[in-house]
Amino acid sequence: MNKLNEGSELSIKYSFECEKEIAVLPKNVKLFDLVQIIEIVFDNAIEESEQLEKDQAEIKVMFYQEKAGELEFKILHRCK
Repeated sequence: MNKLNEGSELSIKYSFECEKEIAVLPKNVKLFDLVQIIEIVFDNAIEESEQLEKDQAEIKVMFYQEKAGELEFKILHRCK
């Protein structure tokens, strides 16, 4: 949520979708590692979005878990 707030403070539009609570991560994924990966991807998206005109910058975030132990996430953004 901090990264969404950071983007918002830079006037970057965003959308966030997570239909249900992510309860159980895949067994081979460590929470700390996942948080680091998501943070790096967000930082990249924010950095690229800052290079665009304010009305063109947008970040779309989606977290999805169909069943426990699976996880899908997407962070989409525009770039030059």
